[in-house]
Amino acid sequence: MRAFQSFVASVPSWARYSCLLTSIGGAGYYMNSQKDTASWPSVSTWTTRYQTVECHTTKSPHSHPHKLDPTDFVPLTLLKVTKLSHDTSHYVFGVEKSKEDLPVSSFMLTKADGLTPDGKPAIRPYTPVNISLEEGKLELVVKVYEKGVMSKHFGTLKEGDSLLFKGPIDKFKYQANAYKHIGMVAGG
Repeated sequence: MRAFQSFVASVPSWARYSCLLTSIGGAGYYMNSQKDTASWPSVSTWTTRYQTVECHTTKSPHSHPHKLDPTDFVPLTLLKVTKLSHDTSHYVFGVEKSKEDLPVSSFMLTKADGLTPDGKPAIRPYTPVNISLEEGKLELVVKVYEKGVMSKHFGTLKEGDSLLFKGPIDKFKYQANAYKHIGMVAGG
């Protein structure tokens, strides 16, 4: 019992609370699912710079997609990962279907807790590669960098995992025919 208590004490509080909340949410879903046998337990593991945290969760194929929100972070479920090269992948997240397109030159903020050395959440912007949300998909192409906090986290995501998103957030509000001339610089 002492070994277990010392182990629990060594796990950061954010990880303990996230495991607790996930377990409670999974139990609530199971009890309300009316004999749903499609849910199964799984283990999520996060490795930070200092330690590995393991959390037992319940994944459900029945979670409904969230509507994007430019004022608050919402969890989106990863539907598909396609490897494009040794360090770059195409990620498809489920969102609520919408007739509205993503604004040109907009980005999404992603957030994951406990990835930084001081335990603060990592928040990074990513530009979607799709414009239409009619199919209920948000698509990103992400290259995993050796020292990239969030990009390395993307590299560990598996189908069914979720990530917090906020947006779309306009970088530059495009208005057709508002200017006579436009100068552009592209890099890549």
